[in-house]
Amino acid sequence: VLDERIACWDEIQNRIQEAKKKSNKKVVLDVGGKKFATYSSTLLKHETSYFTALLLNGEMQDVDGSYFIDRNPKYFGVLLDFLRTGTLDYEGFTEKNIDKLKDEFKFYSVPYPKPRYSFADGNATATMLKNYLVNKGTLLESGKHSWSIRADTVVPSFDVGVVSPSHTAHFNRGTPTAWGLRENGYCLHGQTQVGNRIKNGDILTFHLDLDSKTLRIDHNKERVSFEWNDVKAPVHIAFSGGKGSKVTIIE
Repeated sequence: VLDERIACWDEIQNRIQEAKKKSNKKVVLDVGGKKFATYSSTLLKHETSYFTALLLNGEMQDVDGSYFIDRNPKYFGVLLDFLRTGTLDYEGFTEKNIDKLKDEFKFYSVPYPKPRYSFADGNATATMLKNYLVNKGTLLESGKHSWSIRADTVVPSFDVGVVSPSHTAHFNRGTPTAWGLRENGYCLHGQTQVGNRIKNGDILTFHLDLDSKTLRIDHNKERVSFEWNDVKAPVHIAFSGGKGSKVTIIE
């Protein structure tokens, strides 16, 4: 029985390699009535995926040569772009949208990518369960980094930015271990207040250069006038706020 399984697996591997040799072959997928075109090499990037089984079984093609998949096409384009580029773009997605996207990755047996930047425990979304705790995410030790955060629910005092590993509370103005922006425009840990006011749904994009110790922030794609020039590595991506505050990293 073992020998039969090995032989079967070898046959599957040979068929996969043959399919990869035809990497320039155009493939049309009919997902729930909406058609998507790509190359077979794009679909065969993950050998254990749904698409590998689909392409190896030519009998599943319709008369027009397309492959029909009885699935909602809403999120398929995002998954296909991920297979093409290796980058997952879910800007504008709600938490519910992201959960549904993960369901699609699971259905097609494509590993859902781990985010480069995250909050505690590797989560893209963080909610403040008690007033003024600090949620410390990805540790950044050197180099240049950029990420975006959506302010889902703003409850004062609401702070977003980066903090030193030793930092344990919200971003007090006089604390030299936190760098970021408060919802009322205070640029922490400095005493400067800018005109930006963070509201629900706003997008903040952070540009951190640990080699030059600088941090710049864009608020809804407009540059915040204050720039931090004393950021001391290493730092965590961080968030704090009143109970019920919620943010999502959308990169």
